[in-house]
Amino acid sequence: MKNRPSVPQNRSSEAARSRSLRAGQTLFDVLIGAVVLVLVAVPVALLLTSSSRSIRSTDMGRETRQLMDAIMRRIESTDLTMLWDGYGVEPDSPGRLTGQLAEFVPGGVPGRNPLCLDRELLQRIAELGLECSLEFRFMTNKELGIDPVNRLKSRSGLLHLQAGVARLLVQGKLENRPFREEFVKPIYCPMILGRPGLLLSQCPAVNPALRDGKFKDMP
Repeated sequence: MKNRPSVPQNRSSEAARSRSLRAGQTLFDVLIGAVVLVLVAVPVALLLTSSSRSIRSTDMGRETRQLMDAIMRRIESTDLTMLWDGYGVEPDSPGRLTGQLAEFVPGGVPGRNPLCLDRELLQRIAELGLECSLEFRFMTNKELGIDPVNRLKSRSGLLHLQAGVARLLVQGKLENRPFREEFVKPIYCPMILGRPGLLLSQCPAVNPALRDGKFKDMP
């Protein structure tokens, strides 16, 4: 029986080295691919997260401004005496609400609410972690151009106590970003604007008990 020819030792070693080299090359390729994938995936993930936060922050900012618009509409439809009683400055009203729009505690008994704001609106403001404050002052005789001799005449056409200025300040954090908005707007007696449901006696400019009594020292 003939013996099979033996494979040369050097050929066997070369085959082993070739297999080892291919295995090493494959592992190296896998590692390179993993590194590239991480380098690409991490920035993309961060970009998506940042974009999502930015969109959410924008949406919350838009919602907050809608809430503020709703509050300003309530301010414009409230008679000036109630505005001053609740938020009056220069001089300060004795019953002024400082740093808040209403005495509201989530889940608690509601307190003073001069603007008659919806509970849902107040609840949402609390959920957003926002602080709201309102200041109201009557426009002065000088601002209105009241004739010092005849107070029934003015360059603006408005009487004293028929107009004021409201300053609404909203601040806090939305998505950990500082938020601060300030609204300053002239407010006129709803009677002048034709608001329904307002009695003539509610306008302090034409109500002697208010004009010559409660508000007689207004500048």
